[in-house]
Amino acid sequence: MLKVNDNALIIAREQGQPVYKQSSDCPGNLKWSTRATTVIGNGYGSHFDQLSLPSGLFIEAKTQILYVSDNTNNRIQKRYPTGEIKTAAGKADGTGGTTLDKLSNPVDVVADENENVLVADWNNQRIQFWEKDAQIGETIAGNGSKGEALNEFSYPSRVLFDSKKNIIVADTQNQRITRWPPTYDPKTSTGTIMAGGNGGGLNPYQLNNPFGLFYDELNQIFYISNHDS
Repeated sequence: MLKVNDNALIIAREQGQPVYKQSSDCPGNLKWSTRATTVIGNGYGSHFDQLSLPSGLFIEAKTQILYVSDNTNNRIQKRYPTGEIKTAAGKADGTGGTTLDKLSNPVDVVADENENVLVADWNNQRIQFWEKDAQIGETIAGNGSKGEALNEFSYPSRVLFDSKKNIIVADTQNQRITRWPPTYDPKTSTGTIMAGGNGGGLNPYQLNNPFGLFYDELNQIFYISNHDS
């Protein structure tokens, strides 16, 4: 679910496929609107206007472009305010894989005003950067191998930028949040643990499969949501 403003929410339905927009009375008193409209998704499938388990949403503030992690179609779709839909990352036909021109079950996306995107490439254990209209992505965090080392991930689920353009990643099965520098060297770059990294659990110093991540830029506070607690 993604808040657009005080009067509207964007909601992804994984099983039902469409992405809905609904109005709300106020942030503290939300209710389902019977007038919700589908903004992207025309049933299950890999056609350009269809989705398959949409899992992540992002709206770029200046352009108002909606980005969707189209999980089992192995791609990122973007919807312009005009209604036009394009593929922002991955193969438009939904083909997944490990090469740099493909994604494998992407679960999250963020974008800038120039339509460049960052993707949490879940099964490929990496964070990918795709420029606008690019046919191939670039790995900017992780090395593509599943593991516990600081240059590896174990199913990265959320990605965002902080105010210094560092890349922040929820490294779900490693039970940690890591920070990566804006510039990436595949031979030397590693993540720095910001939270967790002490095994999964309910203690204050532990995380339990972190799957949600939000950065309050004004107060420079990170909010973390655990999947299992």
